[in-house]
Amino acid sequence: MDIKSFSRILFAFLFFSLISIDSFSQENTQAIRQAAASTVTIKISGPTGNKFATGFFIGKNLIVSNFHFFKDATAASCIGDEAAKSYEIPGSLAEDDISDLILLKVNGLESASLKIAVGQPVVSESVFITSRIMGSTQTAEGSLNGFRDKGGVKQMQIGAAVSEEQGGAPVLNQAGELVGVSIGSGTPGKRDHLAIPVSYLLQLLNNKSDSVLTFAELNADPEAEALADLSRDAPVEVTAVDYKNNILPNEVIIFRGKNSTSEYPGKTDSTGKFSLKLPAGDDYEIFILGFKDSTSYNILKIPALGKKEFYKKSFKVEVKFQPPQTFVLDDVNFNTGKATLMPESFPVIDELVKYLLRKDDERIEIGGHTDNVGSAPANLKLSLERANTVRDYLLSKGIEPSRVTAKGYGSTKPVSENKTKEGKAMNRRTEVTILN
Repeated sequence: MDIKSFSRILFAFLFFSLISIDSFSQENTQAIRQAAASTVTIKISGPTGNKFATGFFIGKNLIVSNFHFFKDATAASCIGDEAAKSYEIPGSLAEDDISDLILLKVNGLESASLKIAVGQPVVSESVFITSRIMGSTQTAEGSLNGFRDKGGVKQMQIGAAVSEEQGGAPVLNQAGELVGVSIGSGTPGKRDHLAIPVSYLLQLLNNKSDSVLTFAELNADPEAEALADLSRDAPVEVTAVDYKNNILPNEVIIFRGKNSTSEYPGKTDSTGKFSLKLPAGDDYEIFILGFKDSTSYNILKIPALGKKEFYKKSFKVEVKFQPPQTFVLDDVNFNTGKATLMPESFPVIDELVKYLLRKDDERIEIGGHTDNVGSAPANLKLSLERANTVRDYLLSKGIEPSRVTAKGYGSTKPVSENKTKEGKAMNRRTEVTILN
């Protein structure tokens, strides 16, 4: 393009901008000017030369644009109000090819963030699209004609005369609040404009990374030697807390694939966290390992990857549950009227040993309970002897004495009526109570 042609285009942009803003009401003009102050021109360098797009501020040093502009980018910079000065964009903090959104970090340039609208716009509502190309602000007014689904993404269909180069521009309601992000023309030459609803941008913001992904990394060839060793498994970061958000250390959490049936366990550290990797393309049922059994908690879906795709960011899973404070040692039985363990008791107590070795921060009480057969003093004495028998067995397996106490309750705490054989059997029990 020669200088004369470029000048005519630039003049047309400026003229359009002035005519557009002056044609709106005073209230709308103020909202447009506020939006214009938050938009920037982005210059993108790549193998085929330079191209330009619009972006806008959504946070300090953080701007939004369309992902497709940066697929082959080698470098990028942006221009704010000072048309002669450019600011480096080192790379991406989050991106999504499906919704065509990208969050870019910019060095040295700051501006006010656009206010995000609370609700979704309704069909026939008037909207504004404010863009900045070659340093010139352009504003187009249109109305929301409807929505369409493309690849699982709900796109806004707007009747407005906006060019493809205005992709990445903010779409605003009458109050100047952000309701969407422009992705350009739906049908070239027609008043048919497309935008991504702001709800997809909020999802992207929630997945924002703390580290910048450079354009070289963003556009690296997955088959290149530098990426040959990348795992196609999905990194998963797990946190376990109780219902009061207290961290839960030494909890074993198992991920079991529904398709593969393979199990992937992890154990939380002193901060209540652990990390693991799970093969892509499966739904994982999450189990919390307790004493002798496990409780199903939730499902984690890990989508399948394309041929040249890798997971760059971790899935974050918060497991929130309340560990039981008391549980019964089923099948721990004693000879009638004695504190001698019967053979079927030992496998159960061995499971308790494994539990205590895993939960090495816990102290427990072994509580002995009887039915109401016999005198109360005799039952109290027998229950304490039985509790001490279990405690002695635990100590013989290496459990620290300071972690286990024994107490006899006799028949003072029945869990069923003593009128039936079944009720009496339920009352004759050995309980474990977590003390800390």
